Amino acid sequence: MKKLLDEISFLFDHYETKSEPNSNFFEGLFHLLLWGGGFLIMIFAVLIFILFIVAFINSNFQESSPLLYLALGAIFVSYTMKKLRVVMFYKDN
Repeated sequence: MKKLLDEISFLFDHYETKSEPNSNFFEGLFHLLLWGGGFLIMIFAVLIFILFIVAFINSNFQESSPLLYLALGAIFVSYTMKKLRVVMFYKDN
């Protein structure tokens, strides 16, 4: 249970990631895509979850369940992108 709570809190922790100063263009671009893409996908997940709540209130679960699955999938993709970014670019001083 503690491991699950650690992974959930990982989504909300701030990690200062930086690419190497002498890195090439593609490594910096990949870092930017992981950082920005994960952030935008998380915003998308929040918006879709709000739509799920509105649809659930106005109808039943059967009709609004695809929105829930889409939101959970987006959260998983954002989590994966953040985990990859931290593993590749986080330097603990």
